[in-house]
Amino acid sequence: MKATRLLGILFNKATDTFPVSPSLTDILVSLTEALRANSKETKFKLYLLQAIGEIMIFIAGRTPDNSLVPGFTYQLIVRCLKDGDDTALNHAACKIIENLLLVADKQADKLATSDVAVALWNIASTDILPKMNVLYENTNILTRAKAYTLTYVLLSTYSESLFTLSDTKLFQAIERDVRRTSADPDENDLLHESLNRLTALLSSHVNRILGTYIYICKTKRINRRFSKNIPDELLTSTEQTRKTSSAKDAFKKWLPSFRLISIIIGNHCIRSRVVTLMSIKKLFKLFSNIKLIAELNTELIKGPSSLTEIISYVSQTLDAFVRARDLLSLFSEILLTDLLPLCSQLLVSSNVDEFSLCALCILNELLTELKLTDCVLPSHVQRDIKQELHQTFLSIICDRHILREEPIALLSLRFIQTIWTLIDHTSTPFSIQSQSNLISNLFTLIMQNKDKSTGTFMQGIASCLTTLSEQREIIQTMIEQGLVSIQLQLIQDQLASSSTDRSVMNILLELLSLLDRDLTYVLDVVKRALQVKKTGAGDSDLPSIAEKLLQVHKPLVTLVGPMINLLPNEDPSIAKIALHNLSLLTQLIGSEGKAILSKNHIHILSSILRTSDTTKQKLLLRAIKRLISGDKRSLDVARSNTNNELTQALQQLKKSAASEADAGLISHIDDLLHLLM
Repeated sequence: MKATRLLGILFNKATDTFPVSPSLTDILVSLTEALRANSKETKFKLYLLQAIGEIMIFIAGRTPDNSLVPGFTYQLIVRCLKDGDDTALNHAACKIIENLLLVADKQADKLATSDVAVALWNIASTDILPKMNVLYENTNILTRAKAYTLTYVLLSTYSESLFTLSDTKLFQAIERDVRRTSADPDENDLLHESLNRLTALLSSHVNRILGTYIYICKTKRINRRFSKNIPDELLTSTEQTRKTSSAKDAFKKWLPSFRLISIIIGNHCIRSRVVTLMSIKKLFKLFSNIKLIAELNTELIKGPSSLTEIISYVSQTLDAFVRARDLLSLFSEILLTDLLPLCSQLLVSSNVDEFSLCALCILNELLTELKLTDCVLPSHVQRDIKQELHQTFLSIICDRHILREEPIALLSLRFIQTIWTLIDHTSTPFSIQSQSNLISNLFTLIMQNKDKSTGTFMQGIASCLTTLSEQREIIQTMIEQGLVSIQLQLIQDQLASSSTDRSVMNILLELLSLLDRDLTYVLDVVKRALQVKKTGAGDSDLPSIAEKLLQVHKPLVTLVGPMINLLPNEDPSIAKIALHNLSLLTQLIGSEGKAILSKNHIHILSSILRTSDTTKQKLLLRAIKRLISGDKRSLDVARSNTNNELTQALQQLKKSAASEADAGLISHIDDLLHLLM
């Protein structure tokens, strides 16, 4: 190591009398081989490179003959220039090139290449980026205007610098200053002039990257003199890569472009000046190509790689496009013709999680827009999209994705629930078979995630089931596939949970709403069956159907006690629906001899009677009457309650009802007091 350093110093101090001989070639060969062989010895590599540089400069200063320097010595200098992990080695290589260019042009011919220029720019940018960030954030308007002008010059001179500048605060600064207005008109004009010039250049670069066709039209006629066909750089490259084996190298080359596109589409102020209809269509085509390439190179998506990063960037870009209401409004025509077919392709022909996630995120964002009262899409486009989502995508997601791992399953639940609320089911019915498959898969999903009974995922399932139960036909399908046991287990799990998290209460509320829909449906069938028995008119099978429903729902009698316990719940929504469920349970199956009241139940019922309004009081009185008249054990508990708490509450309530001349309430109280006396 010391000998190498001494050799470099020796040639640095050599005088003109020192001879130039062919033996110098041998020395360079030896030093170059040593440099190549000692890849991990960073300090030794630096001394070797410095010695090589001193010898090359010594030769260049004394003879125009560059044959004394081996070709692979030049190659190794360029390699040291590209070594991004060793800044000292980068600096030494830069110094060699600088000195050679100053000493003799001919000696530096082999280093004067575009490849070296790019490497030098990449090194220089690590000094430039921090300084540019300071300029973009400067409080002085004129300084920022100059910074944008400098950026324009850099991009005009070397367009590839755009990828480096994307790592700065350039885009955030543009977004900020586009919205600002300076009090000084001259400063304001200067700033916005520089911004307009820069964003126009950005537009041309992005369009070139995506590969769009630019037409300049005047008075409905194409001005052919200005029309030009921009090369389809990324699009053509991805088409070619599908047919070659150089995919891995191609991904590294494309990565900065996709990252840049993602940044620009996600920036509100820039995208409005840059994005065109054709560029969006090209983006959809690009993603389609990336999907096909990924399927041909499955080993590259099993872990972190340039390909997975590209997929992530394009997914972010498409998601940003759907979130951008200004773009949706401008390009609504391509949602049906381009975007939805792409999503269908991503969902149908691939099991790659990244593609499924991307498609589901896009579809859910589109549904979010459709739900808005001020939706930016034309009414006919809204109608056609809803129909396509319901008829095509609902069955795909129900059959292929609902049973996959999170977050795919959760996004699928969100899609199903939202589209269900947006569709007029009378005009676009869901087939019986599809309904059956959907419910079956949802129940399977519940069984597969028993250990997540109190998490966000279970809340998503419960919420989806509640939404679906708005359709009577769906409730019947649910009952046939085991709804009673499913909801009984889920409600018991929530009640048994020791967690005080709000999500537990949300899940419980969803489940109680589902139970309410279920019991309301059964009660309606029972009432209609009784009408058939009474009049002899109607569906003769209805009584037997009602009887079967009652038999199936008998296990729910065990929820009578839990519903009473929920009546004083702090959440008024839970307390209200618990009371309604208690009323329904007692009407249907409360006298089956299994719902035994406890002393605590009597205490809760007495307290709620004193504090509730008249409507709730009547529901409670009817429920209590059914419970104590249907089981002698419950009646004994009510009679022997400490200090006759229930009786006292009823007598107090009767006085209050008498003062308000509420005959109906008094009648209910008297019936109950008669049982208790």
